[in-house]
Amino acid sequence: MLDLASRVAGALGNRPAEAHLLVAAAKKDPENVELVRRAQASARSLGDPELLEAVLDAIPARERVEALLAIADAADKNQDADQAILALGRAAPSRA
Repeated sequence: MLDLASRVAGALGNRPAEAHLLVAAAKKDPENVELVRRAQASARSLGDPELLEAVLDAIPARERVEALLAIADAADKNQDADQAILALGRAAPSRA
């Protein structure tokens, strides 16, 4: 249902609504790789670090570093240095 609603929003040219609906759909169905990738691409195209952070929950662990780098990039473009630093810190390997 959320996927359908996102397609309607996209057809109407409402990119923010489309992205939010895709992220919600991806979080409900994280096994649907195509849906998760569409949500990530849509969030990335908006450059919204909070939306990218929300889609992170649905992204498989092996792809999270790429997503965190996208969050950092979007935060940097929005001049949100704190968010960019947090995302980069989460993307860096931990040293135990």
